[in-house]
Amino acid sequence: MAITVLKIDQRINDQIRQDLQKSLTKGTSFRQLAGVFPFADPKVLSTQSQRYLRKAPESDWQRISQALKEKPSVSVPRSKKPPSSGIWLSDPLQRQAVDELQVYFRNLAPKATPGLIDQINEARRQYSGAVATLQDPANTQPDSFYDAALLDMSEADWQGLQTQIFWTTDRILAQGVAIGLPQSLLDKAVSLHLPPEWPPAARAIAAKLLMTHLQPNLIRDEEQSKLKAEQAAREVEPEMVTVRQGEVIVPGGQVISHREFVLLDHFNLSRRQTDWVGFVGFGLLIGGAVGLFWWVDHKFHPKGLRNRDYVLVWLLALSSPVLVMLGVPATNLPAIGLLVGSFYGPLLAVTSVGVT
Repeated sequence: MAITVLKIDQRINDQIRQDLQKSLTKGTSFRQLAGVFPFADPKVLSTQSQRYLRKAPESDWQRISQALKEKPSVSVPRSKKPPSSGIWLSDPLQRQAVDELQVYFRNLAPKATPGLIDQINEARRQYSGAVATLQDPANTQPDSFYDAALLDMSEADWQGLQTQIFWTTDRILAQGVAIGLPQSLLDKAVSLHLPPEWPPAARAIAAKLLMTHLQPNLIRDEEQSKLKAEQAAREVEPEMVTVRQGEVIVPGGQVISHREFVLLDHFNLSRRQTDWVGFVGFGLLIGGAVGLFWWVDHKFHPKGLRNRDYVLVWLLALSSPVLVMLGVPATNLPAIGLLVGSFYGPLLAVTSVGVT
């Protein structure tokens, strides 16, 4: 049984953090295009109203502007009065925004009306430009995990999201992500690490960022795997085989099993030895090949090759078995033939390829 010990590759971890930081920096640049949010004091204009006013359609903003010019007919609790002015506003967010603006303009700073309206118009302009940039096809890859929800987050929420993402990344990478881990398990791990109280939009952005950048960071630890394998081998109890004196271990001509080979080898009866016949035969084959090459060389090249030419041909011939030993699924015999043929002629080329 193969024993594999894994370790964390710190280079992969560093690369993941760098890529994640680049994506978060890209998100920050998108948010900067939309301007500061909230763009006004939340005590004057609630964050919910600012979020609505910034991204409301132009027609709705015109209705709100028209409503601001009207004077409210009755001063009753906001939750009970039907319209805020002579202009009927069906959207509760519209009514809330108009009520807050009217209270501010009437009671707190009547002379600051143009300034706050200019702030709202500037925020709407910047927001529209940022949304157009987000929807630009040039920005859909690799930043497709960003949408308009990114622009609706406050700066504090965005900073907290970045901190949480890096914290979650460090925890998951410390536990290790193995090769072949199902995507569903990684998705579940990411979901469990994200705070459940986060808004769905923020959780979606964080999950997409993490799932995009997290990748396997576990590699095989060769040294520890070898030590574990040796330890496991030492813990294996030896299996004892008994045999009686005079007992036939295996009849002649029969295929032996592992048990019978162990017994034969223990009593020095396995007859393992060098195959001298094969060794000598192989030597004669190589010698005959070299002799054939030498004969063709002197037969058709009376002056013979120089020593460095013989060394070159020897290296070319040696390259073929080296490739076989390395398990390369290709042969270099055509290359040997082309090179020898270019330098020394076709006869020596054919001979070299043949003997190789």
